[in-house]
Amino acid sequence: MKVCSHVVLDRDWSSYERGTRFVVAEIIPCGQFTMADGKTANPVNLRVVFPGQSIQDKFSHRTIPAEYAVEVPREGDQWNVEANQGVRDGTVMAVIDTEVLVEYEMPNGKTYGRIIDLLKPGYRSVPMYNLPAKWKRELLA
Repeated sequence: MKVCSHVVLDRDWSSYERGTRFVVAEIIPCGQFTMADGKTANPVNLRVVFPGQSIQDKFSHRTIPAEYAVEVPREGDQWNVEANQGVRDGTVMAVIDTEVLVEYEMPNGKTYGRIIDLLKPGYRSVPMYNLPAKWKRELLA
């Protein structure tokens, strides 16, 4: 994660519901500690604002645990897709709410699509030549 990236909560936290979207204003390391099983942890908090608010406005900042946030990719970002016993290079084609459309290429040169919901496990495969209507509208916008 980096400053100015968009994140979405993957669970309810405090008064915010799962799926609430924020913009990262600052990444705050919280120090290192040792857990009961002997493993060390380096927790990180995110200082965030709601989309549309100024990152410089310190009064609008909220602090959330980084492990509760999932970064929302942007169009054109690279995304690795596991398909047919291999990792394929993919590209984010569009983002709608918490869903991401990724196009990836197989070794034979054919391209395929995946719709991935950032808040749910799994994915849905879609043919790039016959996308659902909402994705066609998003790509043509």
